[in-house]
Amino acid sequence: LGVAVGVLGRLLRLRLRGVRRRPSAAVDTPAGLARLDVATAASASLGMLDPPRAFYFHLGALELALRSRDSFRLLRVLLMEQVLRAVSRAARPPTRGDEEVERLIRTVHAELAPGDPWLTALDGSFAFALGLRHLFRGEPAAACAELARAEARLQDSPLQLGNVLGMTRAWLATVLWIVGAWRRLREHVTRGLSDAHLRGDRFGALQLRQWDMIFALFADRADDAAAAHERWVADVPRSARVGDLTARPTLALYRGAGVGDEARRLLDAAWTVEYAILARLSLLMGAATYFARGGACLAAAAVADAPARLLRRVEREARTLARLRTPYAAPFAVALRAGAAAGAGARGRAEALLVEAEAGFVRLGMAMHVAAVRRRRGELVGGAAGAELVADADRVVAAEGVRSPERMLGTVLPGRWQKI
Repeated sequence: LGVAVGVLGRLLRLRLRGVRRRPSAAVDTPAGLARLDVATAASASLGMLDPPRAFYFHLGALELALRSRDSFRLLRVLLMEQVLRAVSRAARPPTRGDEEVERLIRTVHAELAPGDPWLTALDGSFAFALGLRHLFRGEPAAACAELARAEARLQDSPLQLGNVLGMTRAWLATVLWIVGAWRRLREHVTRGLSDAHLRGDRFGALQLRQWDMIFALFADRADDAAAAHERWVADVPRSARVGDLTARPTLALYRGAGVGDEARRLLDAAWTVEYAILARLSLLMGAATYFARGGACLAAAAVADAPARLLRRVEREARTLARLRTPYAAPFAVALRAGAAAGAGARGRAEALLVEAEAGFVRLGMAMHVAAVRRRRGELVGGAAGAELVADADRVVAAEGVRSPERMLGTVLPGRWQKI
């Protein structure tokens, strides 16, 4: 609660004052700059572990940076502000505040001398910011390219800007998952973990170790996946386990091949006010979370004696998704509606919605979601044509190193679709 009140207070001051420089000699002292550096580092370190506190520290860093004459420190914080605005606004038109940030970034960047080593180091941060903007605007392929460029620049730079390298690697892993480049994801995480250990970067290693559970599932080792997740949980502070919300439900869905009530119960038990706020602040997280909640209800409905209540909840989650103004939400919502239609016996409507969802995932370049939807459509169609769709989806997933495509795709789009 204290963090939420602090965030609201700082947001209000920022709204009233605007994103403008207000130089103060009190900030450009050793103690003042140290406070700014600590706030910036805390924001970067907590960014993917404890977003509310990360945002609180970021707003504090922004207040201090706008009062400093240090162009490098200000530009570093402004780049993070640009990223956070992209996270919350996705593809919506820019606001006046967004335009203020863009103008100030250009102005401050022009103040740094060409060849300045700090400017060289910031180039990787620019690529990181641009990559996240692409991601949240529904352009994951472009995001992948920019984040890979950011990683290369940052790891080769003699100057390391806080934990931007660790954050870049973590976000690149997320994007590789989204686009379905799962073999490349494993190579990226393995390489990143090795480098993080060499650098003594515990933050970067913790971020990447979250994927150990998924890699064990790729190998069809559910018990090893559970053990890997528990090891990660043991090393991460309780308040920082954002990645814990869907991990256990995913494992439950895998064990049940997309069918069963355990995932829904786990998600309901883990859902808190904090997660609800995060789902609204980060539209990408919100889209993924509400899709997971709806999918868990589809899995539960498949084994329920009276599934109507669960199917109504699936429709509610789909409506919530449809209200999120992010490109990812639309195909997620349509896929859930297809599941609800299938559960209600409306086979024709379910097939039509799956075709619509598939087209949306194709536009976004989300290969594994395309495969999941195609497999479900094959199960609905049945016969030789349906078997061909199922086999095609399974080939795509198996090519990415997954030993049990049926179970893995059951975590992406759950439910029992072939029994209408």
